[in-house]
Amino acid sequence: MRNQLLIVISLLALGGCQSIKILTTSTLEPATGDGEKTQVIPIAKSTFEGTGSQWEQLFGATNQGQWAKRCNVLLDAQTEEVPQLAAAALTAAGGVVWNLAVDAANSKIDEIQERSVKSWTATWSGNKNSIQRAQCFAVVRLSGDKVPQTQMAILFHTKVAITGKPEAPALQWAPLLVGSRTSLALTRKEGTEGTIGLSLSVAAKSFKDGEFTVRATDPVSVSGITVSSPGENVPLNSKLVGDDQYSDPLQFFSKDDNSSIYLKFAVVESGSMAGLNTKAKSELKAWTDAMGPVALDAWKKKLDKEAGN
Repeated sequence: MRNQLLIVISLLALGGCQSIKILTTSTLEPATGDGEKTQVIPIAKSTFEGTGSQWEQLFGATNQGQWAKRCNVLLDAQTEEVPQLAAAALTAAGGVVWNLAVDAANSKIDEIQERSVKSWTATWSGNKNSIQRAQCFAVVRLSGDKVPQTQMAILFHTKVAITGKPEAPALQWAPLLVGSRTSLALTRKEGTEGTIGLSLSVAAKSFKDGEFTVRATDPVSVSGITVSSPGENVPLNSKLVGDDQYSDPLQFFSKDDNSSIYLKFAVVESGSMAGLNTKAKSELKAWTDAMGPVALDAWKKKLDKEAGN
């Protein structure tokens, strides 16, 4: 069986197809996610305060004063001067065996590709006043250690989209900065590190005339996120993202400033072993993860309807 599998791999190699690359590429093992937690943190003055501030833990070597201004957070003069620190982010008889070998190769490819796309979500609840007061939110995946460490952190900036209806405001969301240590997704090993992509979507849940409503942004993708294998002393890398990737307006309903608003952030981590159409598949997954079961059901009905035509 092993010999037949090696023959299959050799033939694939002669064909130069993507399958052989998936089967033979050295990979960077992902984090298991065991015991991990997620969190959404509105960025405020307290985020930047003290030695080893929360900001430093989330994003490492980035200028705190600069980012506080970007998030419209007013800091004391002393706090604004915090210096940058180093980053801490065959024949008939043999046909059955041959087919089994092909199946084994395909199964391995499927396994690798499945492990190369992983998602997680984080939630936040508040009201119209609090969501508009905080202009930046950090969406974080934390380790399950006794002292949790940031494994992935995405800084979102918001800007108001004018709707003309005070009871139906809208915000646009843009990722500005990513702090990263590990990924949940399997990816190609490049030296001691690897890179992944992220697809991000935000859903807002609110009440309109007593009815529960859900809206979600179209996904935004970010590439070139550096990650390492899980272990001790894993560096925290930082990646600056262009600030022109604002989402379409995300509308929610609010009768007054105290009306409840619920946000759900969906993050899809995609390794370089995920195969073709990774970006499209990851963005669709981010959108459906943010929307929840209702979106999945609606999407299934749409596909079933199209299949019947």
